[in-house]
Formats: sequence, structure tokens, C-alpha cells
Amino acid sequence: MLIASIILLLIAAYLVGAIPSGYLVARWAGMHDIRRFGSGNIGATNVARFLGIKYFFIVFFLDAFKAYAYLVGVAVWGVSPMVLLWCAVALLCGNTWSLFLGGDGGKGMSTIIGILCAIHPMLFLCMIGIWLSALMYLRNVGIASVITMISLPVVAYSFTDLYGVVMVAFMGLWIIWRHRENIRLYYVVRV
Repeated sequence: MLIASIILLLIAAYLVGAIPSGYLVARWAGMHDIRRFGSGNIGATNVARFLGIKYFFIVFFLDAFKAYAYLVGVAVWGVSPMVLLWCAVALLCGNTWSLFLGGDGGKGMSTIIGILCAIHPMLFLCMIGIWLSALMYLRNVGIASVITMISLPVVAYSFTDLYGVVMVAFMGLWIIWRHRENIRLYYVVRV
């Protein structure tokens, strides 16, 4: 594949990831700027805090679906696994630092779910199982996300290749970094 084609795929992935689903849904629901409320984040959890649980699912689905649809579309062209990985990174960058919001964005968990669903559906199912278990036990979406992403490389090692383990480990580090404030707050409250 030509370098120019790969660059175009990466730019397109960033732009798709940068579509601010949470911001747009909140605005459609009558909230001028969700970034002025709660955590200041445009993700599903912050939107749900102020608009209700149904909006969590709407934003979550939109963020996951745009990543899933983009990667499935790119995979149809027969790109290499490495190009798919870089497209996944570009989607995450777009979600985290949206050009349309001056660099603001989400934390990437919904996007990662869409990525895993497209690239490795079995890992996606394991991820959902771990996340739901952690959420039911801890009752904290952010910490459940972090625990899931810490656990997932170990699970990935059981039934995927080194490429899959590295991909999941990278995504895990991404989520830990994006949820560092949640981790700090959770630890301070528990101690």
C-alpha cells in the first residue's frame, strides 16, 4: 500500500474519531456545552450524569460504532494488521483530542470497545465480561474500565498472538493514563 494512501487512512481515522458524539448528543438534548459540567469530559459517563442513563447508551454506542465501522471498512480493503493498528491509534487520538472541540475529547473507552469489536471480537466479549463484573463489584465506571484494561492483556495472551497482546496492552496504558484522575480520587476516597 502506498504511503500516501496510509496517511489518508490515518487522517480519516483521526477525523472520524474526533466527531464529538457526547458533545453533540448533549447539545441536541438541550445542554449548551457538556464540558462545563461534572468532569468536563464529553464521554458517555459524564453525559449520563446530567442527562440520564439512556444518554450513556446513546453516546457509548455512537463512539463505539464509529470506530467499529471505520476499521471494518478499512479492513475490507485488505490493509495489513499494522495499518489497522495505526488506524486504531488515530481513532483514539481523535476521540481524545478532537479538532472540532479545540483539543478536548473523551477518555477513549467506548472507542476501544469499537476497535476490539472490529479487530478481535472474542477479546471484545472478554472485555465486556470483565468490565461488567468489575462495575457490579466496584460501582465506579472509570475504575471498572481501568481494571478491565489491566486484566485484558493477560486474557489476550491466552488466545491471541503477540500482536494482539501488544495492542491490548497499549490500549490498557491509554485508559490508565486517561483515567488517572479517577484513580487518584478513588484512592483518596478509599484511604
